[in-house]
Amino acid sequence: MIHLGAKTIIDTVLAAVKKEKDRANTTISIDSIEPNLLTLKEYIESTLASRTLDLELERYKIEGQQSVEMFRSIIAYAATALKSAIFINGGAAVALLAFIGKIWDKNGIPQTAVESIVESLTSFSFGVFFAAVGMVFAYFAQYHYGKGSGKNAQESLKDGSVFHLLAVVSVLISISLFGFGVHLASSAFVDQFATLLNQKPAS
Repeated sequence: MIHLGAKTIIDTVLAAVKKEKDRANTTISIDSIEPNLLTLKEYIESTLASRTLDLELERYKIEGQQSVEMFRSIIAYAATALKSAIFINGGAAVALLAFIGKIWDKNGIPQTAVESIVESLTSFSFGVFFAAVGMVFAYFAQYHYGKGSGKNAQESLKDGSVFHLLAVVSVLISISLFGFGVHLASSAFVDQFATLLNQKPAS
């Protein structure tokens, strides 16, 4: 369509030139060509403006698609982090209980080891709790981000950011509790193994 319009204007100019040539005129009247040239100029300017607008729209479309894909990736990584926090804390608690059943002997285990094991299990349990709370916060964050349109867009985005921050903090606390629980469990194992070595009869 663009090239067809420009071709029509140029054909009109050429037709005017041919008309003067057929009249055996060696000069061409400015008045006969100037309107067509001005029309061609306006057409070119409008075409360039239209093309610029199309390019801008295409750029915004691409940026919008990239933002959506980035948001989806963030949501996926957040879900993975929350699930991982639950799995590592829950798995550590189960593994610790299973290991206790294996090392428990007739003489029991030292009091210090018992205290460390109880504290370790408590730490893992709270780790699972905070990870679950983080999933709730993540849900509300996504809910408010999804509402981020219309006249209440700013308020919804602000609420989403708050819940997003709370979800991140919850995951960090859960991971920290896992590390603290591992430290306590290792202390309990050291106490238990030291007791077993002391009780081993000398050869």
